[in-house]
Amino acid sequence: MHEQVAERIAEQIRTGRYKTGERLPSEADLVEAYEVGRTTVRKALAELRERGIIDVQQGKPSTVRKRPSGRRVTPAVSAEARAGRRYLQLAQLLAEQINGGEYAPGERLPSENDMVEAYGVGKATVRAAIAELRSLGLIDVRQGKGSIVRAQTTPMLTGAVDRSISCIRSVWSIPELPEVEAPTVSRTTLDGLVASLLGQQDQDALSVDRLLFDPSSGARIAHRLLIPMATAADTPSLAHTPDAPVTELYAQLAASVGRLMFHEEVTAHAPLPDERAALELRDSSPLLVTYRITSAADTGRPLLCEELKAPSTVRLRFPITPSEHAGAARP
Repeated sequence: MHEQVAERIAEQIRTGRYKTGERLPSEADLVEAYEVGRTTVRKALAELRERGIIDVQQGKPSTVRKRPSGRRVTPAVSAEARAGRRYLQLAQLLAEQINGGEYAPGERLPSENDMVEAYGVGKATVRAAIAELRSLGLIDVRQGKGSIVRAQTTPMLTGAVDRSISCIRSVWSIPELPEVEAPTVSRTTLDGLVASLLGQQDQDALSVDRLLFDPSSGARIAHRLLIPMATAADTPSLAHTPDAPVTELYAQLAASVGRLMFHEEVTAHAPLPDERAALELRDSSPLLVTYRITSAADTGRPLLCEELKAPSTVRLRFPITPSEHAGAARP
């Protein structure tokens, strides 16, 4: 939980609520503001100090050292929404521990009082988190015995999403999935892994979000296209219609920079509460996440990033073509 508190404080510093050299609220005020325990606040401050964002001196209030890099827009939420997020965050953390093997099937989770002390939350939050785990089928709640981890079965893989790309006579095509709703376009700042893949740390980009449906598996899939403003500056048509079909964007780029090349990286993570809601996930099984980078073949410069998030019950199919290298032996 302290990571969320640390990020919320960092966001306030990032947006100018607390300026460089200014004191943060006292520990007691932070406990009251974020409705968490003192241990959680202390861990959050320690994390901000390790990141070089604040200075902490014994017996003195913490002061802002520097403004963190990157900008994220966080909408204001009500106290009720914050409380709802706390129980979902705790439920997700416990689900990750169960799926990761920290609690074996048949093992009992810590007691309600132990969780209150360990995570710095109230009893109501713990009870709601336990109810969420029970609804996900991860635990059984037995009278007088507590919360017991259930044995998990591996779901059968069903659908297969084809990730191929083809270009015939300058006409680009990819297997398309139906859209659940119209795409939304926004402006964002690149950070994290995506920024690293694009070589565009803390740079502005256009973000196009689509929610897709895979008929073969019945799964919802989130697709996000990120167009760095530097790319849009070189190919202005991208900024005019960023929500055009991706194949049209490929064609515009090819006309501007020449040959394109692609590479894709695949990873996974536990779904966040908003991802579970958007994709209508019934449990906390990992999400498959792919990053497809479109680059200029002649220079290797990254131009676009497509992020795809799919339930782990969906298979991703990639065509593999052997590369020919100069000097390779020929039969």
